[in-house]
Order: sequence, then C-alpha cells, then structure tokens
Amino acid sequence: MKKIKMVLLTVAIITAVTGSFAAKKKFDCYNQQQYHQPTPGNYVMTGTWGINYYCAGGAPATCTYILNPFTQQFEPCRVGFYTPN
Repeated sequence: MKKIKMVLLTVAIITAVTGSFAAKKKFDCYNQQQYHQPTPGNYVMTGTWGINYYCAGGAPATCTYILNPFTQQFEPCRVGFYTPN
C-alpha cells in the first residue's frame, strides 16, 4: 500500500511541475523594439505598430524583426508585408 501511495504522490508532483511549465507565459516579441529590413542585412527601427506602420497580409513574408539581447541576432517577429503609414 505504501508503494502505491508513493507512486501516486510522485506522479502528482511530476504532473504539477510539468503543468506549471506548460502554463508559463511565453516570450512576447510584440513588446520589444521592432526593426524592418528594407534591404538584406540592413535593419531600421520601425516605430509604433498601428501608428507608423502596419503588417498587411500574412505569411510567408516577415514584417518586422527583434534584436535578441542574448545572441545579438535579429529574429522574425511579426508576419506580413511591411506597410508604412
């Protein structure tokens, strides 16, 4: 009986820890400074979404990028076609 109780307690703990990681808030790139790539290798700050630019359409184009603070590399964020206002 004690072995079954210990197994069930272990399963409950593992489930709780796994659930907490699954419910953890994901990284939101929309709150970071956005950059646009007008020419390959050239990144320009975009301004405020909805005021200075829009991302029209959807995939397959990348509208804006963010600068990853850890790797110092530009990574895609918003999808669509960059449309300045």
